[in-house]
Amino acid sequence: MIDDLIFLSLIYANTFQELFMSEIKKTAIITGGTGALGSRVTETFLKEGYRIFICDINQAAIDQISASSDQISGMAVNLMDESEVQKMTERAVNEMGSIEVLINTVGGWTGGKDISQTDLSDLDKMFNLNLKTVFLTCKYAFAQMKKQKSGCIINIGSIAANSNSAGSIPYAAAKAGVISLTRAVAEEGKDSGVTANSILPAMLDTPANRKAMPDADFSKWVSPQSIAELMRFLASENGRGVTGASIPVPGGQL
Repeated sequence: MIDDLIFLSLIYANTFQELFMSEIKKTAIITGGTGALGSRVTETFLKEGYRIFICDINQAAIDQISASSDQISGMAVNLMDESEVQKMTERAVNEMGSIEVLINTVGGWTGGKDISQTDLSDLDKMFNLNLKTVFLTCKYAFAQMKKQKSGCIINIGSIAANSNSAGSIPYAAAKAGVISLTRAVAEEGKDSGVTANSILPAMLDTPANRKAMPDADFSKWVSPQSIAELMRFLASENGRGVTGASIPVPGGQL
């Protein structure tokens, strides 16, 4: 009888520990978490019970979204500044205790010129905004994830990196760098329980894109919510077997 009680107490203790660990591990840093895509991602992960730390360039927008839930906090960060990214990561760990998920939605596009008319400044801008930001956030989040022996990194690439990128060479080259970087991080994290994947959407259906291209067929564009749901899967237990993948999401734009 005593042995049975001891056995049951161990089961309950282990169950409680597993539940407790599952709760504290639901933490995520979301870059660009107030943007058209990032806000959908933030909302989706909040519904999953995540504690979320947003880093964005706009502190007012962070404050506004943070006011909607005590599970959201964040700070304004220049993600192209290494010292700021390091401070942001340290603050996120201090507040949340861990970083189980890093999601990079920050990026931007410039193009419309062939290579003979493309300035070096265009290349620098696209590499800084789309690749340098991913490198720096991955660098510091990965160090924390290795300590934890768990973590999930999800980066936004672009289908342009693997398809016709005429007229947007700096952007496509930078996003191709994101794909290669993500695959390398996946390889480096395989013995530490850290996964890394990139999602490659075609044109996202956002208010800014609709305004820029009012005559386009919006029904063929990619829904930000569909990207958020894919991220939710990759961060879940069912998605843990996926790493080093570059997942195209063309919508109706094939």
